Amino acid sequence: MLGYVCHHVVEFGMQTAEDEEILEKAIAEGCTVITLDADFHTLVAVRGLRAPSVIRLRREGCRAEQVVQIIRDVVQRNRAHLAKVA
Repeated sequence: MLGYVCHHVVEFGMQTAEDEEILEKAIAEGCTVITLDADFHTLVAVRGLRAPSVIRLRREGCRAEQVVQIIRDVVQRNRAHLAKVA
């Protein structure tokens, strides 16, 4: 709906995958990781990676619809900037 393709790890059969595996998949697919897990930022930093981008949500217990609304609000507020970096 926002012009971005989104996937859940379940769609890749990775619901029980380690963070490293998910990170590698994101790198291979050119994805941004949206997560509740603070470990992804650490993995990116420790490995000295420039990608993938990681968005950490700090509101636990959100249902999928709530996550979509949070992301929709952020995208709409930052649409001009996102267009510049795309």
